[in-house]
Formats: sequence, C-alpha cells, structure tokens
Amino acid sequence: MKAETANRLLNDPELKESMSLLRSKYRSEFENADPSEKDGLQQIRLKFDLIRDFYSELQKVVNNGLMERRKEK
Repeated sequence: MKAETANRLLNDPELKESMSLLRSKYRSEFENADPSEKDGLQQIRLKFDLIRDFYSELQKVVNNGLMERRKEK
C-alpha cells in the first residue's frame, strides 16, 4: 500500500465514523458481558485489538513513506 493511500484512509471521515461505531458496539458488548465468561471477554478484546492494529498498520505505512521521502532528499 502506498503511504498516500494509507494517509487518505487514516483521514477518511466515513472510515473514522465506521470504526467509531464498531468501538461503541464492542464497548457495549463489554459492558454487558458476563464477567465470568472469559472466552467472551477475550473475543471482545480481540475485536478492540483488531481495530487498534488496523490503524497502527496504516500509520506505519504513512511513517515509512515519510522516511523514504526524507531519504530521497
């Protein structure tokens, strides 16, 4: 993926809104989960981690692109 594409995705308002809705959904799942249900809590945690990792990977692509452009100068 190109750095420009990753940057566009990071700043896309519709993607931000979609991810915000997912976070809200997972937060609600967490708040309503049975604390003794360890597998269910782990699944919710994985969902949060996936969103975080998605954004982290996009940011890495952007940062790598910036580093490459600096090396070219």
